[in-house]
Amino acid sequence: MDLVVKASRSTFGIEFLFSVGILRFSGDSFPENSNEFFEPLIRWVENFVSIRHPRVRVEFTINYFNTSSSKYIFLILSLLKRYHGEGNVLEFVWYETSTDNEMVETWKEIMEELQLDFTIQQV
Repeated sequence: MDLVVKASRSTFGIEFLFSVGILRFSGDSFPENSNEFFEPLIRWVENFVSIRHPRVRVEFTINYFNTSSSKYIFLILSLLKRYHGEGNVLEFVWYETSTDNEMVETWKEIMEELQLDFTIQQV
């Protein structure tokens, strides 16, 4: 039930590893059709949160994402917040890979709006 999507020039690399409770986003996201790219991810997360896991780690190693991608990131994180609210343990980590503080700030805004705790680690 794992989902692995190889990164392209305009879409994230995705590793949603059900078996070990890790969801990873990496690279860039500015797809021409955000809906086409993100809808399967949304469905996978909806399935994932219907099953209890001892601990889930959500990792972001992102260089850039556009506005339409941020809406889907917000939606995915909203699903995970509900899951967290049911007593499940979630850890959110942003791996800072560049000096582009705009992406970090945008991500922080999303996390703060959802009231989710997170850590930032330098790579």
